[in-house]
Amino acid sequence: MSKRRKPGLARGLDDLLGGAGTAPEAAPEPAERELPLTALEPNPFQPRREFEETALETLAASIRRQGLLQPIVVRPKPGVAGAWQIIAGERRFRAAERAGLERVPVIVREVDDADALLLALLENLQREDLGPLELAGGLQRLIDDFALTQKELGRVLGLSRSRVANSLRLLRLPQAVRELLTAGRLSEAHGRTLAAIEDAELATALARLAVDKELTVRELERLVAAEREASSPESAGKTDSREQASADPDLRLYEDDLQRRLGTKVSIRRRSSGRGRIVIEFYSADELAGLYERLSGERPGR
Repeated sequence: MSKRRKPGLARGLDDLLGGAGTAPEAAPEPAERELPLTALEPNPFQPRREFEETALETLAASIRRQGLLQPIVVRPKPGVAGAWQIIAGERRFRAAERAGLERVPVIVREVDDADALLLALLENLQREDLGPLELAGGLQRLIDDFALTQKELGRVLGLSRSRVANSLRLLRLPQAVRELLTAGRLSEAHGRTLAAIEDAELATALARLAVDKELTVRELERLVAAEREASSPESAGKTDSREQASADPDLRLYEDDLQRRLGTKVSIRRRSSGRGRIVIEFYSADELAGLYERLSGERPGR
């Protein structure tokens, strides 16, 4: 698979799937048709890995009563005549199987691998249907397989670059922490906080503590900041009583506001003299460039 080809980023979900937003001058929409359910197969680029059982059963019951009202969007399976891959509508496909349908309405689209993955992400994002790690995995695959940048991904998916970067950061989490995130025992914000820790054992221990003690994200952030401060070269073998951590409510307010504005972790330390320091963290070259633009109002190198 080529890593240089980029999908048609100017096109959105409506253009590619034939939604209401398609411009009047666009080519006529393909007619709806029926195909045997057995001729369809799941999208190999589907980022979603979990389909909630109760929701599937509810949809299957509705299909038994009323039929499948919204067609499934498919593409011809590359290199295999008479076979079709699902682009959008895998949940409907699974529910139709449970409902015992033999044939289903479809719309056929001619799209390549990059657009198939992009469309699967777009469909799930519009329905707020992806877990945080599923989204992160889909974004990373677009970067790896199709040479997209975080900025391009953000533009086509309607996400800020900091949102894309924060999502990708979750892929650094240890497996045990990912499992807690997937199970819903930790929030995405908890996961982003833990992703700042390079020590896998420490990250896992703090994740389990957060679950056991039902820590808020802010409480976990303070624990992580304390652990990172204690392990930093500056603090090795000494403690500086003159420097105050952000237990001060005023400092926490400044930290929270800066973190919201910059989209990354910010720590403020102040000494008794009134002097102090602000630490702004970044986790990739793209994040650094984005921070530079937000702080200076200019692109790097200008």
